[in-house]
Amino acid sequence: MIGGVLILAAGESTRFGEDKRRARLPVTDHTLLEATIDRYRSVFAHLRVVLREGEDKLAMSAGLGPHEVIYSSRAAGGMGYSLADGIAAVADWDYAFIALADMPFIHEGTLKTLCQAMDSESQAMGGAIIAPATAGRQGHPVGFSNTLFRELEQLTGDAGARDVVRHHKDSVVRIEIEDPGIFQDVDRPEDLATPRP
Repeated sequence: MIGGVLILAAGESTRFGEDKRRARLPVTDHTLLEATIDRYRSVFAHLRVVLREGEDKLAMSAGLGPHEVIYSSRAAGGMGYSLADGIAAVADWDYAFIALADMPFIHEGTLKTLCQAMDSESQAMGGAIIAPATAGRQGHPVGFSNTLFRELEQLTGDAGARDVVRHHKDSVVRIEIEDPGIFQDVDRPEDLATPRP
């Protein structure tokens, strides 16, 4: 089976005050986008990053190859559009994990566990949605098997994939994981320093 991760990185960073994708993590000195890409690349053989049109320089500075970038012409309309454009570009994958570019603190072991869960043929062939959770609270990234791609391609606005998860709640397999990184996004400069508990 061919699967991978689709990293959504086409947002406007309005709460951060500047382009947070270029902000540097104090410990590693990597940019936020670089750190997130590095974390996922350590586990996933196939990786694509959704950027806004015209962001070629950002893609190059983040170390992305041309085949790893999806440029969304509709990204300004909200996350739903950039997710739809990204999924349409990986339609030949058997599954895709949807990741957010501002969540660099997820443990590598968490990603490996999620991959193993989705790689199970019975999960992926059955229209599974794989999600990490702690005490029942669902985090990121969330994996979708190919049978759900058509619905993801219809997304619009800012809702992301929540509605698809809601419509297929019986297909959601939550993997209980102790990892605060599945919840921690970077909204403000102070969030760059260390993961919150």
